[in-house]
Amino acid sequence: MFAAEEMQTSLSLTLEDSLKHDLEKTKFVGIIMDESIDIAVFKKLCIYFQLVVEGKIKLYFVNNKDIKNGKAETIFEAVHSLIGDLGIPAWKLAGMGSDGAAVMTGKRTGVGVRLKEVYPLLTSVHCGAHRLALVVSHAASEIADIKTYQNTVKNIFNHFHYSAVRYNQLRHLQEVMELTPVTLKKPNSVRWLSLHQAIVAVDKCWPALVAVLGEQAANGDAAARGFSTSVEAFKFVFYTSMLLDVLPLFTKLSKAYQSESLNLDLFKVLLVVTKDSLSLMLNEGMDGMLHVQELLQIQANNENVIEYKGLQIKQSAQSLRVVKNRMALFINELLAQLDRRFPQEVVDTLSDLDTVIIPRKVKQVPLADVAQFGVPQLLSMCNLFDRHPEAGFDADRAKADFMAYKMFCRRSETPLFSDFACDAIVNYSEHFPDFVVMLQYLLSIPLNSASCERGFSKQNAIKTKHRNRLSEVKLGELMKISINGPHWAQFDYESAARHFRAMKDRRLV
Repeated sequence: MFAAEEMQTSLSLTLEDSLKHDLEKTKFVGIIMDESIDIAVFKKLCIYFQLVVEGKIKLYFVNNKDIKNGKAETIFEAVHSLIGDLGIPAWKLAGMGSDGAAVMTGKRTGVGVRLKEVYPLLTSVHCGAHRLALVVSHAASEIADIKTYQNTVKNIFNHFHYSAVRYNQLRHLQEVMELTPVTLKKPNSVRWLSLHQAIVAVDKCWPALVAVLGEQAANGDAAARGFSTSVEAFKFVFYTSMLLDVLPLFTKLSKAYQSESLNLDLFKVLLVVTKDSLSLMLNEGMDGMLHVQELLQIQANNENVIEYKGLQIKQSAQSLRVVKNRMALFINELLAQLDRRFPQEVVDTLSDLDTVIIPRKVKQVPLADVAQFGVPQLLSMCNLFDRHPEAGFDADRAKADFMAYKMFCRRSETPLFSDFACDAIVNYSEHFPDFVVMLQYLLSIPLNSASCERGFSKQNAIKTKHRNRLSEVKLGELMKISINGPHWAQFDYESAARHFRAMKDRRLV
C-alpha cells in the first residue's frame, strides 16, 4: 500500500517538475481560482495557472487547497503563500480570473484588490461565462412572470425526475404521439445557462407534457393539476417561444467565453452582437424572434382559441398585451444587466492592448493615419510597464519601434490572433521585444474560470462518497495526474522513477 502511494506521489512530482520548468520559461503568469465544497464538506480552493510557453497558452492545475473559510483574507493568504512557495516574482503575476463573487472582486477588500497591492501588474477579470449566467438569472428574477415560469420548469422536472412511473407515462406518450424522445433537463443555478437546455426539452415534448399532466390530474394528482393549468396557458407557450429566441444568444456567447484559447476579437464582437440583437427584438416587428413570430402568426388568425402543435390553447387580446409587455421588460432588463456586468473599464486595459498589438485594427486604418494610430494607448501601456523594468519592457524603445511594428502588423497575413501571437513571440522577439512582452502579458490574462469548473468535476469524480477520506494531499496528487498528465506513452517515467528511488533507501531484488 505504501509503495503504491509513493508511486502516485512520484508521478505527481514529475508533473510538478514540468510546471516549474514552464514557470521559468513563461514571461508572465495568470491565476484562475474558484471555491467549492467536496463530498466530505471540506471547503476547497481550486487553483490553475495560465502560462504562455513558446507562444502557446498552457493551463496547469496547481492545487486544490483546503481553506478554513471563504473570506477574502483567507483566500489571499492561501494564494500568496502558494506563489511564494513556487518562487514567482511579484511582477510576473499578470491576471486573475474568478467567478466574480464579491469575495473575489470586491472593490475595497476583495481578493483581487489585495493581490493587486502585492502584484502590481495584475489585472482582475470576472469570468465572462459566469457573468452571462448572472445576467440571465438576475434579469429573470426582476420580472415576476419570468421567475414564475422558470420555477414551473424546474418543478415539472422534479415532478417526473423523482417518479419512474410518471416518467414512463411521459415516455410512452412521446412514443404514441411520434415525438422525438427527449429527456427533461433541470435548470440549475450552478450550471451556466442550463435554463436554455431545459426549455428546449420542454418545447420538444410539450404536447406529451400537456396530455400526461392532464391525465395525472384527472386521476387526483394535485401537483399535476397545478402544472397542467400552467403549461396549457397561452403565456407559458409565449414565454417558451420568447426564451427559445433570446437564450441562444447567451449560450453562444457563453461558449466563446469558456474557450481555453484567447480570442479577444470574438470576446468583444459577440458582446456587441448580443446587445444589438436584443435591441432589435424590442422593435414592433420583433426582428429575429422567429419562434415568437410563428406563434403570433397563428394567433392573428384566431381570436379566442389557437391550435398550437396539435393542441388548442385559450388566449385573449388582454393576455397577449400582458405577455408582450413582460417580454419587453425582460429584454430591457437583460440589456441593463449586460451593461452593468460588462462595464467599460473591465475592457479598457484589454482594449488598449488590443489597439496596440493586434493587427486587425491597424489594418483598417488608412495608410496616411497609421502614424498617429494607437499612440495614446501605447503611452498608457508604457506607463503600466515602465514602473516594472524586471518585465524587460523599455518604454523609449517601444515608442521608437511602434511605427515599424504597425507596418509589420499591416503586412501580416495570419488570420487568427492566436497564430499571429505565436509567430511574433517565437520569431520576432529580437525585432519587437517590447511588443512581444505585451503579447505575452495579454495571453497570460485569464478571461474565464471554466477550467476551475472542470476541476470541480474532476474532484467529484475522484473523491466520492465511497472515497470520502481522501486527504488534501492525495486528492491533489490524483487531480494533477488526471488533469495535467500526458498520454501514458508520452509520460517521463525515468523522472518518476528517480523521485520514487529518492524517497527512501530501497532493497534491490
